[in-house]
Amino acid sequence: MPITNTLETTRKLEQAGFPAKQADVLSGLFEETAKSTQQDLKAFIVEQFAAMEARLDARLAQSEAKTESRIAQSESRLLREMRQQIVWFFGLLVAFGGIALGLSKLLFGG
Repeated sequence: MPITNTLETTRKLEQAGFPAKQADVLSGLFEETAKSTQQDLKAFIVEQFAAMEARLDARLAQSEAKTESRIAQSESRLLREMRQQIVWFFGLLVAFGGIALGLSKLLFGG
């Protein structure tokens, strides 16, 4: 599929004073150059998109690693807090048990 209108280009070159044969050759060269440029541009765009995709993949992997690290740290803190609360709970349970035992001995003389 032609990129340029070679007949229109040839006609314009002839109107500008180029001989018919020279205008026809130049028109063909313009078309070849346009096609080559289009292919080069397409290759460049594909290359740039691939490079961009690689950079985005690297950033995504970095972000995922940071997120996983933060999740692991949060889980570790949560487990530490839960252990501490369990220790406090059992400590209070023992203390209340001791108080209840002491009160029962005091009240019931046991």
